[in-house]
Amino acid sequence: MHNRVTLISTFDDNNLEKINFYIKRLNEKLCKVPFGKNINREIADTLPYHFTLSAWNIEEEENVLKRLSKIKFPKLKILVNNVEIMNGKENSYVLYFSIEENEKLKLFQEQIYQILPSERYNPKTFKFYITIHIDKDYNKIVTMKKQILQIFKPFELEVDTFSLYEIYPAKIVKQFSSKTDKDYLKKIGLTTINKFFAYCQNEFQYGWIDQSGNKHSGVNDAKTYSLQAPLELLKNHLGICWDMTELYRYWFNLMTNLKIETYYIFYDDNKGCPSHSILVFYNYDKVYWFEPMFTDNNCYYSGIHEYNNISELLNDFKNIFIKYSLQNKTINSNYDINKFYLYKYMKPKYHINGYEMRQHIDNSALINRNI
Repeated sequence: MHNRVTLISTFDDNNLEKINFYIKRLNEKLCKVPFGKNINREIADTLPYHFTLSAWNIEEEENVLKRLSKIKFPKLKILVNNVEIMNGKENSYVLYFSIEENEKLKLFQEQIYQILPSERYNPKTFKFYITIHIDKDYNKIVTMKKQILQIFKPFELEVDTFSLYEIYPAKIVKQFSSKTDKDYLKKIGLTTINKFFAYCQNEFQYGWIDQSGNKHSGVNDAKTYSLQAPLELLKNHLGICWDMTELYRYWFNLMTNLKIETYYIFYDDNKGCPSHSILVFYNYDKVYWFEPMFTDNNCYYSGIHEYNNISELLNDFKNIFIKYSLQNKTINSNYDINKFYLYKYMKPKYHINGYEMRQHIDNSALINRNI
């Protein structure tokens, strides 16, 4: 049961790698979730490494979203200057990276604070930090601190994206990016849904990128496949539905205030397991299937398709997928209807391989749909 929403920094992979350079020295199972939440802390620990700007009661989510949409999100540089320990809840100890005072960050947090002021996040006393691990074993925490400090040097992180999450467990509500990315999308003309659709329909080829950055055509290899970040896909112009769906997610989150969801369907034949992922968006009282991916002669359903509700859309998605798969002979005519699986999934981590992507989806919400 979610009881809070929190606004946190979202570091890209390059900046997370700077953090992980020190984290990977710790031969311990880490957990960033505070004690006292009446949940399984390890299972709930799904947020990436971050610093927090503020948090609000879940009842204020809609109000907070409206207020956040009016704020200009900056691109920030912060300096991680030390590794420290502080007291946590229920006689626990928090190991964390401390962040040097930063006037630009402080001014930004003051804007966030004014949305719904809470003394805990008062800019005059609030301290920014990145939690590494929380534990009740003080000696363990001290040992971990010493391990990091053996090689620690202050390092700079950049952040231009911030995410609003429901917690716990963590569920992303919306991402907010700096104006820099919006300017780039405007520069290449991706200012409306229809223009973005046309761009996606005409500018991308079917293929995939491996973990070393090499380009490949055809069906991906699950072990070496790498899920591209949206800006990488905009550069490579080569991807599969997983990559394209993350580009759609990125664009809709950045350029609209519309509610979006992503879905994945696959047929479990213990062989190729044909599959497809899509993005849907809600506008007024309708829901739309955004499908610009396939434009060759074998695809007859490219478009932005309108439905009265999500159940109607998903049933059509499943029927179209079956019809398309039969036409292209990726499933047999005597297919087993019980081997189709439909999932609703959240944003995955970039650069994971195919097995990790499937694991991410398998841990998402399974949806039953009758044909």
